[in-house]
Amino acid sequence: KETQFITTFYFNTIEGSVKIFLSKSYILYDETGNPKRCLGGLTDITEQNKIQQQIIKEKEISENLINSLPGVFYIFNKEGKYLRWNKNTLQISGYSEEELKNMSPLDFVPVDQQIVLMEKIQSVFKNGFDNLEADFLTKEGRKIPFYFTGS
Repeated sequence: KETQFITTFYFNTIEGSVKIFLSKSYILYDETGNPKRCLGGLTDITEQNKIQQQIIKEKEISENLINSLPGVFYIFNKEGKYLRWNKNTLQISGYSEEELKNMSPLDFVPVDQQIVLMEKIQSVFKNGFDNLEADFLTKEGRKIPFYFTGS
């Protein structure tokens, strides 16, 4: 039998900074259930923690920036998988985040406009920029005239 403890320690240095250590300890037991050995180690995760906090801060800035954009804004890859979107995309489309994750850009235009949209998307990935006037389809099937700009 074995028991594991994972703890984070914060140490103040003489220079006035803080070092962060991750402690992993194990208690090993003998056949009768009594503790017979304790093993453990410390890992300095100070830099890892700083990087992680910076990533969180940059993600928050990115989210705020994207959500401050007017209109519908989204980013998807060449496979048509949505990577990011603003709150307006959810609000105007009527779809939830979970639904949007499984959709493609073609799901937002009527069938008769999908070929031209696909051509424009391919043009964006090839040339870096294109645009299109088409109808934006909401979850309820409402058509909203839209000017799509891709880059």
